[in-house]
Amino acid sequence: MLVAKKEVYSYGEERNIVTTKEAKKIKKSKSKLKIKAFGFALLTLIVCLGVLFGYAQITQIKMEVSKLDKEIAQLKKHKIDISLDLERIKESGWIETEAEARLGMMYPTDEQIVYVSVIDRDTSNNLEEVSKEGKLTFVNLFSNFVSKISDNF
Repeated sequence: MLVAKKEVYSYGEERNIVTTKEAKKIKKSKSKLKIKAFGFALLTLIVCLGVLFGYAQITQIKMEVSKLDKEIAQLKKHKIDISLDLERIKESGWIETEAEARLGMMYPTDEQIVYVSVIDRDTSNNLEEVSKEGKLTFVNLFSNFVSKISDNF
């Protein structure tokens, strides 16, 4: 009689046996892969931070521009207000009312007005000469006038 031979399969035997050299190679390749993945993640982080920083600068510059635009609008309004005040001040009626109100100025009365006559010396000398000589013609007057002017130079 034959007894059937029992075959037992061991699944562990089919597994490849890895040597220590091969294990070190696999470990190095896994570590290189991890380093590459970490470097890629770090590079992606740096690029994202750079883009974010760029947008932050753009936003800051836009805020400065809008602030300056508001300041320009305020200055233009202030300029218009000042020009209107200047036009109002230039009016003689406003000057008159302000002089009366602030300074208490009033127009002079007839008793306060004094008339002074002013005669220039050259003119008075010229009139004396004309009256002494009598009636002169227009040509003589013109020649006297030209000679007076030439004496001054």
